[in-house]
Amino acid sequence: MTRRIICERQFPSLTKVKLPNGWNSEKVLNLIAQRIRDPGQFDRIVAKAMRTGQGTGAKSYRWQEMKSEVPVNDDGGERVVIVDKKGNGVGEAGKLHVHREGILHRAFSVFIFDGDGRFLLQQRAVEKYHSGGLWSNTCCSHPRPGEDVHDAARRRLVEEMGMRCDFFPLFETSYLARFSNGLIENEYVHVFAGACDKEPSPNAAEVMDYKWMDVSTLRSSLRRQPGEYSFWFRKYWDRAYESHRSRLAV
Repeated sequence: MTRRIICERQFPSLTKVKLPNGWNSEKVLNLIAQRIRDPGQFDRIVAKAMRTGQGTGAKSYRWQEMKSEVPVNDDGGERVVIVDKKGNGVGEAGKLHVHREGILHRAFSVFIFDGDGRFLLQQRAVEKYHSGGLWSNTCCSHPRPGEDVHDAARRRLVEEMGMRCDFFPLFETSYLARFSNGLIENEYVHVFAGACDKEPSPNAAEVMDYKWMDVSTLRSSLRRQPGEYSFWFRKYWDRAYESHRSRLAV
């Protein structure tokens, strides 16, 4: 069976429309393969094509229809740890799979303050799989299967913010949130905090911007403009700050 026939059977929108100028079935098949391997890269390619007008000369070509037909197979990509309600690991699965199905999984959040008590926020890159462009805590992600959570938090702080800082565990919590793109966060979160006076060097693929804010200004902003911040940050900011302050006072 030829690749074109396979494509026609699995992605019927390709047979219903005229391909845009400069596109052929082979090019689209390669794009579909890219979607299956790396959905984020696929979305960026399509977004650029639509923004620049490249390949969109035929209005009948329905990018979004094709996108909705292409399956995402993330089993070969980043994997996360599935947990029970007490945070015990019970398995693992692909990152996108657990966020589509709303499966409880292990995560962490890092809160970094400087010597003056200011808090370091990051603005999530718009390309993130959800909550893109929102302000959030210094770093958050998922440990890999078999990876210690504290080690994972140190790793991601370097990968996202270019910082090596000491921090300590504060508490563990969980939350459930549904997002407009259909993804679901159902996380058992290990929260860490620490102090660091280094200036970050963010990874542009992960972080759009950063800023240090004094606590009173941040609290006021959270009250007045909650929609500018991520759900999880709003949920446990107060507890993280008070726990951090209590630990420093000991």
